[in-house]
Amino acid sequence: MQTVFLTFYKRITLWNMVGNHSVSGLKQAEVYLRLIGKLRPTDEETESVNLQNNGMGVSWQLPVPTFGDKDIELERSEADALIAAIEVAQFRVVDAAWLQEIADQLKKKPPKKETDEARAEVEEPVLN
Repeated sequence: MQTVFLTFYKRITLWNMVGNHSVSGLKQAEVYLRLIGKLRPTDEETESVNLQNNGMGVSWQLPVPTFGDKDIELERSEADALIAAIEVAQFRVVDAAWLQEIADQLKKKPPKKETDEARAEVEEPVLN
């Protein structure tokens, strides 16, 4: 499991990007549909920001600058799918830096949780 912090703007951009990503079948679409569910604004958020699709894009007005910012938890398959969508998507050049940052963050595998058994194997013996 990986956690990535996304502002409302980044969530909207990635939601749109993932939604426009092409896949070769329903099986492959499953992971992207899960991603969409995690990225898309809730009905409450949509109403609070007056989110509107004007045919050329979407517009909104945040009630406060940090509204809708949140940590998104991704399974490894979801992180890989998001990386794939980012790497082939068309996007605005001004978004390239933060998209690259997210892709780089997600490419790093999170450290495995250390178990008591694993710790016991590497502990040095106690000398009496």
